[in-house]
Formats: sequence, structure tokens, C-alpha cells
Amino acid sequence: MKKGIWKSDWLVGLLITLVFLVFSGSDFLQGLERSAYDFSVRSSTRIPSDKLAVIAIDDESIANIGRWPWPRDVHARILEILTEGGAKVIGQTVFFSEPQIDPGLHFISELKSAFEDSSIAAVPESVDDLEMVIKASRNLVKNKRDANGRSAIDQISEYLANSPLRTRVAEEIDSYIQVLASAEVALDADLKLGESMALANNVVLAMPFIPGTQLGPPDADLPDYVRANKLAEDNITDNASMNPDGPGPISMVDTFAPIAAVGEAASGIGALASIPDVDGGIRSEPLLVNYDGDYYPSMALLLAAKSLNLGVNDIQAVFGNSVSLGRLNIKTDEKSLMNTFFYSDESAKQAFPVDSFFDVLQGKIPASKYKDKVVLIGATAIGIGDSMVTPINPSMAPVLTLAHSVSSILNEDFFIQPSWGMYATLGAFVLVALHLMLALPRMSSVVGFTVTALLFFAFFASEYFMMIEHGVWIKLMLPNMLLIGGHLLLTTKHFLVTERGKARLDIESAENNRMLGLSMQGQGQLDMALEKFRKLPVDKSVLELMYNLALDYERKRQFNKAKSVYDYIKQHDANFLDIGDRSKRARAMEETVILGGGNSSTAATLILD
Repeated sequence: MKKGIWKSDWLVGLLITLVFLVFSGSDFLQGLERSAYDFSVRSSTRIPSDKLAVIAIDDESIANIGRWPWPRDVHARILEILTEGGAKVIGQTVFFSEPQIDPGLHFISELKSAFEDSSIAAVPESVDDLEMVIKASRNLVKNKRDANGRSAIDQISEYLANSPLRTRVAEEIDSYIQVLASAEVALDADLKLGESMALANNVVLAMPFIPGTQLGPPDADLPDYVRANKLAEDNITDNASMNPDGPGPISMVDTFAPIAAVGEAASGIGALASIPDVDGGIRSEPLLVNYDGDYYPSMALLLAAKSLNLGVNDIQAVFGNSVSLGRLNIKTDEKSLMNTFFYSDESAKQAFPVDSFFDVLQGKIPASKYKDKVVLIGATAIGIGDSMVTPINPSMAPVLTLAHSVSSILNEDFFIQPSWGMYATLGAFVLVALHLMLALPRMSSVVGFTVTALLFFAFFASEYFMMIEHGVWIKLMLPNMLLIGGHLLLTTKHFLVTERGKARLDIESAENNRMLGLSMQGQGQLDMALEKFRKLPVDKSVLELMYNLALDYERKRQFNKAKSVYDYIKQHDANFLDIGDRSKRARAMEETVILGGGNSSTAATLILD
């Protein structure tokens, strides 16, 4: 192989392409792709679903109702208000994974148990037993001629019938037990919340899941009221459990189920799982999650189903392709992730109407506003819950992120990565590689820059147009980065080669001027030699050449030219040899030269001082 092939442009272009291909999965290059995605989302204008409304647990609500967490009866009251207003579906994102134990409830329960186990509570039964004894005693003396015994038994029976033990004590004991039971029910906020949910019959609860790989079976099975929300096996195609390395929903390692008092009363329980990208941004929604081999729909998917009068049994999944909700088909990636569309707020209007929890609770906002709406209840106050980074907002409340996901499903505004998108990306990559290897080296700098710029804008415009107009995401930033990087590197290579050649020519030219100058100086053509020496880059050796040339000028009595050479040397090195003295002497000699002549002589006489 020839040595020059390593410096050829096509090989450099090939190496650049291979480097970009190896690092195509790096955070930097993928971050550029995500930035392009975010830009397209922010630039898109779509109308959010008008079926959604958000009730925010905001700072104003916290200030008026009290510290968080609130008693469960507060949540029960808001559900009752929304039910009266005719809300279609209520999505509750507050977690009810632990029971609320009121301090008074604990004492009431203990008191009730102690009273029921005491001898006082047994008094009515004891009275009944005493009546049985009296009746048995009367039967014993009935057939005997014992008038006194019968009289005594009758007196005891009459006394018992008229005594407080029979008329009042039993009623009072029963009343006390009922009061304690009523107090226990009144203080059981979980029971009251469950009753409100059962009455509404349209509440979907959030159940948080934690992503991770299970190394073994969970400690305990999920409750039946949670398992009732999993997808049936008949509704799943290409089951991931048959192929663990194939496509399928993301595996979850842990979860927190709602307590039975509210979980059993809920209309549905949806999975909440945050799957951020490498940069921490939320751009997708896991429509299904895998927990111990069972597949649970996300809360967004379940809310969309309820709003369409559908249930879990109406959800069909084709892993690695799509999730169907009735006749609505949602394209997903191999992990059942949907690329969510985020709706930007307009100047004077939010994408989704957000009302304060306290205002709704106090009746400042009529409940009729939420008729036939999907109402999402969640925290937006500072310090309650985590905020999420999205393409349109670096700090978005989870309940608002959920609203964007539900609207994306209902409006079919989600972004699709088509099956042929990978081939489009690969084709663009190959086209750029051929441009760098074969076309660019044969173009002039202006033409090459123009073609590169046109390709760049063509790729960028294609990705941008397909996203905002058709909701199709084709990743073309990697070919664009290869295009820019390759063009810059090849241009830099050409510049360095050109500069290196120019420096070589300069050296060769300087050597030629030096030799020509010395040759002309040897021939006595001092002016021509001076012209050649002035073209040399100034260094010590050149100054020495100029110094010797000035001495030759002195020998020829051309002191003015000798002085100009000395001045040239002084401009570059004022301390060079005896240049100062030489310059002064040449000036003095120039000024004291006297040209003499007379009428009687035809020759000139030169007198030197």
C-alpha cells in the first residue's frame, strides 16, 4: 500500500464516519437528538383535549386547609362535590398506601373493646339468665302444695320485671355501645373516604411503581383489588415472559398498593412510573408496566379508557408495536413507551384549566364546571412531591404531566417512531459518509460549504417537518453531526496541508533569495543584493548578511547607502555588534565629503576629512 493513502481524503472521511458510528450511542450525540425533539415539541401547536380539568393542591390550599397531609375526610368531601357536579372520571394522584390513624380513634376503639368485654355489658344477658332460673323454679313448685314457695318466686319475678335491670339498664348499655360504635365510624377517615369513592364509582387511584429488575419473587402477592386491574393474557400478543430478552414493558421491582378501605372502593387503579431520559427529562409515558409477570396499565391509559366508557378488558397490547384502546391505536416502542406530546401554554391561557383545591372545596368554583370532565387531583404546591423536567417546562408538577399524557392519548397527539425510521437514519448516515469520502474532496471550498449547508438544513427541516406536521419522529441529528464534524475536520486538514506547503515554499524562497543576494554581492551588484536580502525573514544570520553588505557600501564610498543599511539593522536589533558606532561614522562621512573642482582642471579632486 502506498504511503500517501493514509493522507487521502476518502480514508479520513471513512475514519470520521466510523468514529461517529462507534459513539452514536453516547450521551452527547443522543442529547443533541433529544434537544432537537424538544425544539420540535415547543414549536408545535396543537389543541389540548377539552375533556380535562386539574384541581391543584396548591400553596393557597395548604395555607387555608392546613399542613400536609390532610385528613382523609377532606379528600372525601372533594369527591362528593365532584360527584354532585357530574364529573365523568376522577383521577386521584394522592397516594393512600397507609391507613390514617386518628389519635381519638385509637382510644375509642380501645374503650369500645374494653366495654364490650366487661361484665357491665353482660348485664342484659345475666338478667335473661335470671328469668330462666325463675321460670324453672316456678315449674318445680307448680305441682306442689307450697304456697309460700310459689308466692316467693312470684314476688322475685315481679320485682325483676319492674326493676331498672329490666327496664333501663339494658337500654342504657345498648345505647352506650351504639355511641361508641358511631364515634369509631366517625373517626375512621379511611372508611369515610372509601364510602365516598364507592358512591362516586368513577375514581381511579394512582399506584406508584419503582423500576428495576426483580431477582426473585416479591415478598407478598398484590391484593385482589389491585390484581383486578391487570391485563388478561388473552389481550396480550408476543408475551415478554416467553422471551425475556425481547420487547416488553419495563420491569418494576417494587410498588405501594393503596389500603383496602379505598382500594376496594376505587373504580380502577393505574400505575404511576417515572422513566426519565439520561438528562433527567420526561418525554415518554410507560403505558404498561411489568410486575412479577403481570402487566398493569398506566394511570393515563386507564383514565383515557374510563373517559371512553372502556375498562381494563378493552385494552389490547402488542409488545414492541402498539397498545390499543378500543378502536384507538397507540404506537409504542419496544418497551411500550409512548412519546408524549406536551402542549405549550398560550400567552393568556393555560393548556389545561387548573383550579385551586380550596376554591372548589369552598364552593367558589361551581361543581357543574366539571360535568362530563376527566378531573385530575394532584399537588402543585412547593415541597409536596417531585417536579419533572419536560420539553416545555423544567419544573412541571406530576399531575400536569399526567394531564399531557391523557390528552396525548385521547387526541392521538403522541409521536410515532415508524418501523422504517431506523432505515431512514441509516440511509442519511450513508449519504453523509459518501459526501465526505467522495464528493467533498473534489469540491472547492465555496461549493463544498454550500452543499454541506444544504444537506444540513434538508435533514433538520425533514425531522422538524415530520414531527410538527405528521407526529413522526425520524432521528436525523446523528447524520447532521457527522456532516458538520466531518466537514470541519476535512476543511481543517486541507488548511493545515496548505499552510504546511506554504511554509515549505517560504523556506525554499528565502534560501533562493539568500543565494541570489550573496551571488550579486560577490559580483558587486550591491543594490540588487540589498533587494534580495530585504525579502528574507529577519534573524541573526540575515543581520550579519546586511552588516557585511553595509561594509561593502563603505568600501565603495557609498556612505549614505551604508547608513540606510545600518538603520535597517538597528530597527531589528539596536545592540547588534558595533552598529551604533558604524551608523554615526557613516553619517559623519556622508556629511564631510567635499567634492572639489576648478577652471584650470578637468579632473575632480576628492578631499576626505
